[in-house]
Amino acid sequence: MAPINKSTRLGVSKPVTRKRHASRSQALSSDSESDSDLPPQSTTSSLFRPKSTTSQAASTFFTHPQPTFTNGARAPDNKGDEEDDDSDLDVSDLATIATRVGHEVDVFAEALDQYKDALAREEQKRDAALRLVTSWKDHAVDQVKRLRKQGQAVRARETFGGTGQGQGSMFSFRGGEGETQKGVKGDKEVKRWQAEADTWALVRVVLKARYPSQTEVEERKERLESVGKVHKYSGQENVWQAFVLGDEVARERHLVLKWLEQAADAEEEAKDKDMWVNGWMETRERIKGAKRMRLGDDAEVEVRSGKEILVSNLDPDAPSRQKRALEKGDLVKDKEMWKACFYMLRKGKPWDEVSEWIAQRNQGWRAASLGVAGSKDVPVGSSGPASGALWRRMCLIAARTGTTDDFEAAVYGLLGGDLDSVKKVCRSWNDHIFAHYNSLLMGQFDSFILQFNVLQLPGDFARKHGLGGSNPATGPQGARELVASLNKLPALAKEMRTPFKLLQSSLVGNTFSDLCRNVGTAIAEAAWKDEPSAVIKPVHRSITEVKQGGLAEGVISDDPDALRVITHTLIVMRALDQSHFTNPSHDELDNVVAGYIQLLRVAGKRDMTPLYASLMAEDRCVASLAQVITDDEDARDRMDFIRLMKVYDIDAIAVINGQYIYQLDIVLASSPAPAKPLDILESTPEDLYPGKRIKLSGIDTEITPDEEGLITGLSVFYLIEGHWSVTFSALSSACAKLLSKGHFPAALTLTTQLQFEQLSLSKSPSLLARAVNVMNPDHAALVFNGGTPDHARKLQIMQREAQSYYDMTLLVRAVQSLLTWRKVEHEFATRVPRPASTPAKVRKAIEEVQGAVEPILHGVLGGARDEEEAQTFRKILELYVPDIIVGYISALCTAGHMVSREELLVAMEVATVVAGEEGNWIARAFRDAGRMGELVRVFAEASKILLKLGEVGKKRTERRRGKAAGRDLGIWEIYG
Repeated sequence: MAPINKSTRLGVSKPVTRKRHASRSQALSSDSESDSDLPPQSTTSSLFRPKSTTSQAASTFFTHPQPTFTNGARAPDNKGDEEDDDSDLDVSDLATIATRVGHEVDVFAEALDQYKDALAREEQKRDAALRLVTSWKDHAVDQVKRLRKQGQAVRARETFGGTGQGQGSMFSFRGGEGETQKGVKGDKEVKRWQAEADTWALVRVVLKARYPSQTEVEERKERLESVGKVHKYSGQENVWQAFVLGDEVARERHLVLKWLEQAADAEEEAKDKDMWVNGWMETRERIKGAKRMRLGDDAEVEVRSGKEILVSNLDPDAPSRQKRALEKGDLVKDKEMWKACFYMLRKGKPWDEVSEWIAQRNQGWRAASLGVAGSKDVPVGSSGPASGALWRRMCLIAARTGTTDDFEAAVYGLLGGDLDSVKKVCRSWNDHIFAHYNSLLMGQFDSFILQFNVLQLPGDFARKHGLGGSNPATGPQGARELVASLNKLPALAKEMRTPFKLLQSSLVGNTFSDLCRNVGTAIAEAAWKDEPSAVIKPVHRSITEVKQGGLAEGVISDDPDALRVITHTLIVMRALDQSHFTNPSHDELDNVVAGYIQLLRVAGKRDMTPLYASLMAEDRCVASLAQVITDDEDARDRMDFIRLMKVYDIDAIAVINGQYIYQLDIVLASSPAPAKPLDILESTPEDLYPGKRIKLSGIDTEITPDEEGLITGLSVFYLIEGHWSVTFSALSSACAKLLSKGHFPAALTLTTQLQFEQLSLSKSPSLLARAVNVMNPDHAALVFNGGTPDHARKLQIMQREAQSYYDMTLLVRAVQSLLTWRKVEHEFATRVPRPASTPAKVRKAIEEVQGAVEPILHGVLGGARDEEEAQTFRKILELYVPDIIVGYISALCTAGHMVSREELLVAMEVATVVAGEEGNWIARAFRDAGRMGELVRVFAEASKILLKLGEVGKKRTERRRGKAAGRDLGIWEIYG
């Protein structure tokens, strides 16, 4: 599937890549050192930690920690292993890593997206899984080929680069140091890609062996029926086919052996293969020399390089039979020859190729001694029912007693199914597994043959030289126990700290689900190390486990490539075998996918995250995407992301709710609540004011990046159609938390950008079939009088749901109007010369103040849904209502001088409201704030100003009559 772009994002196709974020990808840290032979990659453990709550680091996704293991201990300082030390990577290298990670996640996401639906269908999921894994393996193989080709070009430039015509030898190494470094890095990349290719090949083996499709089962049954019942005269290939097709365990071991052979064959060709041998030339010359001196056959001639006795003839078995030695040069070549034979067999080379290679080096007797097993379809040493069984025992005896070299013994050990002789030359985990599985498979095959062809051998001999009997992995849990024992070998400790080898061992040992749980636990420990995580679930280990230190599987979560591989393998395995990948450990497993989603965020591939999130539990999906969506800095970008979520049937509204809660938590944790969040008043002795006035400087309206992100996230509610209840519930909750915690500038910005009237007009049509401001009495009347009963009922519900946010917008609007009045009033008072009449601007400003504050006097925030919300509302009233009321009285007093004395009468009416039952909530707000005395003093000063203004008995203007109609001025009525 092609990556998404702006034009296709609005369609219904499943987009994968959003190109506009490519420039926002961040380079991964490469501080970690590695013990393995594979090049160290950037650690990803810090990706799982919560986003920084400081304003300085608000835009960063991760930090660059010191190299550590999962338990926090310093990684060992392998300064001697300079080849694997990438800690000095420059910026260009980091950029390359980020680009590489970005490219790979594209490839894998596109393939997964293509087969996602098929993985969910019972009848298609296994074939889809196999095709999917094959595509990933092929991609890794292609990368190996590409890098090897590049490496060959680098080596060619090292040899011939910078040369002029005919001057190659003189200038062949000019500039070679830089090329050499590129070559070394290229070799490391080849190793990593080869390890990944081998891992995907092993996943294919597991799928074929443990999860066969119904078609494959039927085909195997038909093939077994076509072979028929085998007997002592059956052909060798039929015997082998009957054995492998009829035994599931043998079939899996056979497939694993084939995988081990192919993995070994992909490695660098053994240098021994180019050797040329023409017999024991040095020993032959010494023997001929002894004969020329007429020494008898019994004469003891010492080898040139020591005190050992030289063999007296050149028979192939002379060294073992005579217990004598060869000349050193012949001994070395002989050992190399056996070593080359061993690795050819280890790589699964066909017998005719092995035989031809031996014959080309004049060593035909070796081919004869190894047995001519001519079939390409049957493993060497397994051909022929009776002769094969006898031959294997001969090889077994030769491996144990009849050789002088470890590799010679190992060759016969492979042919005879011996374990101990082969283990001596094993140098890697793959070699050890090969030795064990070869022994087990040979033992199984031998037992199968003896069912229909009993060997006429003495009982003691048969028991002593039985095949595979000493192998510890013969029980039902054999593979698991075998892998566990090998992983504890000191010689393999370094190799078993590499991520891909851990993956491979878990697949062979059928412990992949356990590995995923441990990786999920390691991710949780990294995420929760310093502070709680919003997307990674905590996993609690036992005290004993904690004392044992960090999890070894942490190296997988620290490696972006390994994290990618284990995540996609987990997705495939989960689809095929839910019984092993469900409760009670689903949190750990989802942690793996959630960790990979964090990697996608860092790589700037956020449009891919819905694909992976849709494969987790619903709550984990919502939590992860709620964090991811915050990375989009524009509300319309978030709408595009919402469309992506709908493609994967994800509850977009739940994600939007989750993202505002996530961002709100960041905002509230980023800074402590100020003691005076509003602080708009100051004391003054001027007669114009009642002891208090609004500060001319106003308030700081700057908001933090975290607050801006929160508001951007909430702006999505404005863009989505409908969802009235969810929208106003979220806005009310967010605005209430901001106001109650003292984040007034953020609340001001929120209510300004998401104005109540505009929200109501845009969302009401889907419910009321017309655009209305539900809090506007005229609009409401249209619905009640001209709408249906259902619309009237819905309107009442909508009013209740929107009331709290509407009330908070009234509080914020009141503060804005007071600040605006202060500037207008100051401009008028300081103008020289003062205007003869009051400017319309001043009249309009005080009218706006009264229009903003008077609705508050009738009561706000009285409809709390629960006790917690009631406490929040009470805190808001305590923090803001006293300043609003005192500021309002101050504004009315100054307006009494500048506009009309009746503004002072309005101020006195406020006192009446506060003293009455309707204003109890205002009095309580002052009491909660400890400012009741301040309110009394302000009212007293306002009354003094009213009295000082003198006679006001002149005829009221039409404006005052209209405005004061119906007022009961009581004791404040003044007569001129």
